[in-house]
Amino acid sequence: MIVLILINGIADDSPAITNGYVLSTDEITSFAKRAKEVTNTNDKIDFLFTLQSRQLERSMARQEVRTIHLSKAFTLRNLFIMLPLIVILGCVVYLQQHCYPFAVFLWGDYEERYNKLISTRKTIWTVVIGSLFIGILGNLFVFGLSSSLR
Repeated sequence: MIVLILINGIADDSPAITNGYVLSTDEITSFAKRAKEVTNTNDKIDFLFTLQSRQLERSMARQEVRTIHLSKAFTLRNLFIMLPLIVILGCVVYLQQHCYPFAVFLWGDYEERYNKLISTRKTIWTVVIGSLFIGILGNLFVFGLSSSLR
């Protein structure tokens, strides 16, 4: 999920693909105005040739140069999206490393330590699952509230 969010955030989306055209919004507007002014057959052919050649130039330039903008990846929005995922990943790694030992020998003082380990494990899982549940309910509440205000 984190990788997909970063890829979405750093992709260069300057040429917009709108209705099959690989042109910026300004160019599409310009060509739309020009299309209304064209009347005779030669001008129409010239207009179509110019439009298609501009699209080819844009698509070739887009394939040749893939720019990565790291400033787009580290935005506040992306941080808010990734933060819960990072916290959950940290909890899972902690649980795997510290709360699930490879072998357990339950005798002596280790029995008390193991019971504390099980208690910690239950607490962490309860907090992670509980916070996810509360977050989902909160989002549903806000979604319902915002749709009723429209």
